[in-house]
Amino acid sequence: MCMKHGQDLRWCFGCKQEYPRERHFSDWMWNHGGKARKCNACSQGQCDTDIKTDVCIDCKKPLPQNAYSDWQWFKVAEGKRKCRECCTGPRSKDKVGWWKCRRKHCQSAGQLLPKEVFHMWAAKQTKIIASNAICDVCSMKDRETELKMQLDNVTHVQTHE
Repeated sequence: MCMKHGQDLRWCFGCKQEYPRERHFSDWMWNHGGKARKCNACSQGQCDTDIKTDVCIDCKKPLPQNAYSDWQWFKVAEGKRKCRECCTGPRSKDKVGWWKCRRKHCQSAGQLLPKEVFHMWAAKQTKIIASNAICDVCSMKDRETELKMQLDNVTHVQTHE
């Protein structure tokens, strides 16, 4: 009891001080807090104004929380997360129409390219499977190699006759 003002005081288990009800405790904390009672100042959460970021393990970019799915942000350990862009599979609506050339020596290896860049390969296919796609640059190289081999075969046969 506060002798000066005749107020009832309650103990805050956060800051370890006694306060009167007015301006220091919510109604619930005053009446039901018990050993978990905290004054208004102690019961306020931390105000994080800093934007939290993490580096994606695939693209190595430091990205904010909204660049990750909730599962990646809250369930995967920091430093081991993959951003939404890197997690998006080839069948996702975000990547439909974007394919990768399957040739390892391709100048755009590992990059997604618009499917229009694969029209030479697609024209020869009866069933199009994006994971088998070969870009037009590689298709042209293959065609040049094929023509060179045919020319070599013709000249080889001619020299033996």
